[in-house]
Amino acid sequence: MIDRRKRDIGNLEKAPTDLLVEHKVIESDDNTIVRAIALGWSKAVTGARVQIIPVS
Repeated sequence: MIDRRKRDIGNLEKAPTDLLVEHKVIESDDNTIVRAIALGWSKAVTGARVQIIPVS
């Protein structure tokens, strides 16, 4: 089923970030740990995809 509801992409980012912190994948989601967030809609992705890129 195609979901045609209008959504605010910025609101959809919070839950995955909080989950990464809760499961200790990342230490925190503040600016000392998360340096950038890129959000976008894609017809090529079914569901959701979260990609974590470590920066040294």
